[in-house]
Amino acid sequence: MRKIILEDGKPPDFVGNWTVGDVLQMAQQLAAWVERLQVSQPLTPQNNEHRKTESG
Repeated sequence: MRKIILEDGKPPDFVGNWTVGDVLQMAQQLAAWVERLQVSQPLTPQNNEHRKTESG
């Protein structure tokens, strides 16, 4: 299993076997996901905090 752990003020922590290509591909997927999310529901500080509590 591979994971990317993101914490405020820290660089990403890649757990598992990642290649540079894997990281670049995941970055593209995350960017596309954020774009779709912003189109369906623009990110505001209020709903961003709500998402943080739901996911972790």
